[in-house]
Amino acid sequence: MGDSLGSIAARTIVLPVTGLSTIFSARMVLDSTGSVGFSWFSLLISLPLLIPISDFGIAAVLTDVAASHGAGSDVFRRTAKKAIRLLSLICIAAILVGLTLTAFGVWSTILGLPPGLETEMSCLALTAAMGLGIPLGAGQRILLGLGKQTLSTLILGIGGILSLANVSIVHAAGQASFALYGIAFASGPLVAQSVVAFVAWRLIRQYPRDSCQKPTTENIHIRRVALPMAVIAISLPLAYQSDRVVLSHFSSTEELAIYSVVAVLYSPLLSIVNVGGQTLWPMFIRTTEIRKRRAFHRQSMFLFAILGFLLALGLTLFGPFVASFMKSGVASMNISESTYIVFSLLLFMFAVHTTNGMLLMDASGRRMQAIGSFALLSIKIPLSVLLATKIGANGVVLASIISAMLCLVIPAVLAVRRRLRPPPCISAHSPEPSLDFRV
Repeated sequence: MGDSLGSIAARTIVLPVTGLSTIFSARMVLDSTGSVGFSWFSLLISLPLLIPISDFGIAAVLTDVAASHGAGSDVFRRTAKKAIRLLSLICIAAILVGLTLTAFGVWSTILGLPPGLETEMSCLALTAAMGLGIPLGAGQRILLGLGKQTLSTLILGIGGILSLANVSIVHAAGQASFALYGIAFASGPLVAQSVVAFVAWRLIRQYPRDSCQKPTTENIHIRRVALPMAVIAISLPLAYQSDRVVLSHFSSTEELAIYSVVAVLYSPLLSIVNVGGQTLWPMFIRTTEIRKRRAFHRQSMFLFAILGFLLALGLTLFGPFVASFMKSGVASMNISESTYIVFSLLLFMFAVHTTNGMLLMDASGRRMQAIGSFALLSIKIPLSVLLATKIGANGVVLASIISAMLCLVIPAVLAVRRRLRPPPCISAHSPEPSLDFRV
């Protein structure tokens, strides 16, 4: 629980800095390009999450192996080399996909952006950044498995500051388009990822080889872990980040701008939940006795329910004031209180689900969540289209809540209840059964 609390505290410390950086960046883009340009900008920077190319769950193997075997083990070193090679190949493939789509000039059609060379080249630049981030992201996964998520969180906090600096430079130059702003904004997190990867590499080098460990031929089957994680890593971002594309095609640019403004406030708060929740993953791997897991699960559920409630309450109460500062000068944009409420409900739902989701990160749990994630994607997008045409920005958020409850939250509650149920007919002198969490 220590690394989880540390990560939440670290994210809370850097949140004012990164949050203000994002808010000021958004305000400069709004001032320069107006609500329509800002809606295009927000759609552009979400591009890396809309492309169904990711690390395909390969980096998740590094978290599992680092937590279960340690960075000094031969198993970890062999697995890391194999994983990095695969991630580098995926990086090259992602860049080639970007080049192909740019050559045919279809980015603007796919995303609903204004056609032109500038749009195509900016999409290529963001695709390349996404591709480079795939092998670099392995650094964060390794630090997570080693219980160093707090360090990773603090370093990644510089990404927002770098984005603000780049956006400020572009803004000062004058007459910048949404495409140039998008490239400037996206470059900050990539630099932060590079620093995290370098720190992870240096940290691994400091771990001595485990001299007490007998030579082993044990192999970690990357495909067994990566396949369900690949489904999750593709389905969930594609489902949630499709909101902007759905609004772009089936609603108005005003609704897209409204969604984007509130999402700027929602995303940093969600990151607190995500960063803290990720640290539960290696903790559940190490805690195999059912009695201890039940106690740890109760503590985590309580912590994240309180955290989610406070964050959701803050978004509902203070979101309108921060948004009014962001959109000053764009008087035509009216954001209703209901938009903040539906985003707050979504935030609270994810916070409550976090503990169960991390407990179900063993082999069978990942398979169950992969099926649920694919089902969510299948339900979410048609439902978003239907509700977007009716109620705009609120509709796509409601679609996220409904589909996640049906496909992820409720099944996870039932599965965790079965797993943590006390085993029957165990005598007082019987050893506590444990769960096999090996990959």
